[in-house]
Amino acid sequence: AAHKRLDAFVETAEEVRRRLSSGINDVIQEFVMGRTKDAFEDLFRRLAKNPFFQVTVSGARVKRHKPEVDWCAIYGEREFPGEAVFSQGELNCCAIAFFLALATSHPEGLHFLLLDDPVQNMDELHIEEFGNVLKFLKDILGWQIVVGLHDQSVYQFLKRQLHPSTQGQSLIGYVFDQGDDGSRILKDMSTRFDPASLIAEVA
Repeated sequence: AAHKRLDAFVETAEEVRRRLSSGINDVIQEFVMGRTKDAFEDLFRRLAKNPFFQVTVSGARVKRHKPEVDWCAIYGEREFPGEAVFSQGELNCCAIAFFLALATSHPEGLHFLLLDDPVQNMDELHIEEFGNVLKFLKDILGWQIVVGLHDQSVYQFLKRQLHPSTQGQSLIGYVFDQGDDGSRILKDMSTRFDPASLIAEVA
């Protein structure tokens, strides 16, 4: 009886996983190949410094539980892998643009964003623009944002960019400290929006 219950549980879990994968695949397909297709093809073309390059997105799917988009750069009648035309920083910007557009366009989203080192290979200009996007999500859309970073200078920049600016907002920062007994997580700062302190500073 225990084996039968276990088999039934495994079958149910596999069916849930299959339906979930199918649902995610449908969302990716609808998003990439639907109304945003032209917009993102234009985004890729703008990133291609050579105006003769055209970019096309031909398909999208979930493979090994990760979204995968088929796209290429076209010159004349020849097709080239997109990775051969765009720098890693440009591809990272496109990936973040896809991700943020998908996250913010979902009508029943959680209004919560978790990002793991999102600024890899970005130059300072793109990092600044990315910070402005996060500030918009925080201030205008009211999202909660959690960001993991490896670069201390980017961490300091985003602390300033995401500083609480309206009622109910707060900012907490943690850092890893490497000691003789291993690594520890230490609270670097914690602050809330406080109009009184701002008035006192101005005075």
